[in-house]
Amino acid sequence: MWSGIDIVAMLSLLTLSTMGHQYEVYLDPKGRFRFQWSVDYHREMVEVRLSARATDRSWFAVGFSDYGNVTLADLLVLWTDKEKKYHTVDAHTDKHGTLEADHQQDYHVTAVTSTRGGGVVLSFKRRFDTCDTEDYTLDRGTTHILYIEAPPGWEEGESPLGKRITEFPSGLQRVQLLKPEVPPQILPADTWTFEIRAPQILVPAKETTYWWHTTILPNIPEKHHIIRYEGVIGEGSHDLVHHMEVFHCPLDKGSSIPYFSGPGLGEGKPHGLEVCREVIGAWAMGAEVTCPVPIFVSRDGRMDTSGIRFYVTSQLRPQEAGIMELGLEYTNKMAIPPGQRRFQLTGYCVHDCTRLGLPPGGIRVFASQLHTHLTGRRVVTRHVRRGRELRVLNEDKHYSQHFQEIRRLQPPVAVYPGDDLLTTCEYDTTSRPNVTVDPSQSLSEDPDIPHKLEGSIPDQV
Repeated sequence: MWSGIDIVAMLSLLTLSTMGHQYEVYLDPKGRFRFQWSVDYHREMVEVRLSARATDRSWFAVGFSDYGNVTLADLLVLWTDKEKKYHTVDAHTDKHGTLEADHQQDYHVTAVTSTRGGGVVLSFKRRFDTCDTEDYTLDRGTTHILYIEAPPGWEEGESPLGKRITEFPSGLQRVQLLKPEVPPQILPADTWTFEIRAPQILVPAKETTYWWHTTILPNIPEKHHIIRYEGVIGEGSHDLVHHMEVFHCPLDKGSSIPYFSGPGLGEGKPHGLEVCREVIGAWAMGAEVTCPVPIFVSRDGRMDTSGIRFYVTSQLRPQEAGIMELGLEYTNKMAIPPGQRRFQLTGYCVHDCTRLGLPPGGIRVFASQLHTHLTGRRVVTRHVRRGRELRVLNEDKHYSQHFQEIRRLQPPVAVYPGDDLLTTCEYDTTSRPNVTVDPSQSLSEDPDIPHKLEGSIPDQV
């Protein structure tokens, strides 16, 4: 047993670009396709530099589709004819994966150059919305960037237009292409870190495991602020951990909670740990913010020590921040019928709740993380005040459970007592023969849409 004099926590377990572009990401594991980009919100334009290690006898395409599929994709294609002359075309694939040129050319190529050692650099720009039904509309949600290249044995100088390319080598990367213009964080000089991590866990041979673990926080005699946190994934565990949360367990002096470290349910904490309910850190696949426990997928015989790293300073910020969760309760009444393409469920944080739970001056929401499981395709949180819907707080029209970023909101959103917050998830169960129920037991069982909002209490909103 641990006494109330200890501070106790429970673990419910892109890089900036160089060379003039804001961001960069590699589209393939071998680093053959380097995608760099900058965002111009004034002109509503994205500028891209793609460096590809591809020979001048082959071709490749780069572009976007709803969920990274090669079919119904919007692509910019580059190939070389027999005279070694480069050709580019704004193209798309139909539902069968046949590559065709667009009637309207909206990718504006600014340069194509060969590189030493073999390869090519393709620079281009395009508008967020080209008003072309054959193009993909860029938004602030998840963007699936895909690449396709010529298969081995491709005839030199042959154009890929008119070919069915679904079986050709391809890959994808998920990013938030239209990132908000937020200045980089500068950490105070006295910033230090601590980690809340799972002990050496032998991951069970089950589809899904929720592991709960209690631990004691470092001794901090004076008030400090957590100013940043990030996931710390154990070596070799990037394919295991789905998401993690750290809960604070506030205790009265002289009281205690039991030590626990073991598997449990996704909803409902182990006996005696019900007091551990304040989320102070959360991570999910794709999150980059600078453990109910780790949630694992099945891998028999693998060990894991993943957790969350916290950055702490004694230089207190003028405003306090916290995490609020919205969404559905875990009950079988949230079941989803099979064979549904766009089935919706909504969790309500109604005006009576915000009137009771928020401070009189309201809060300012500066970040948001959307979350659901395998069948989730779209998530949106709406904001209503006195019966009037305001600007959407956060939305992802192409949600992926493999890319659950905590995203900054620019500008932050003021939420007052009496406001309503509605979080809706849209599911696709067309591939499932049975009803989808009980999400707390398996990642393959949705519906699960807790939506985390990170907010501060301002002096004035």
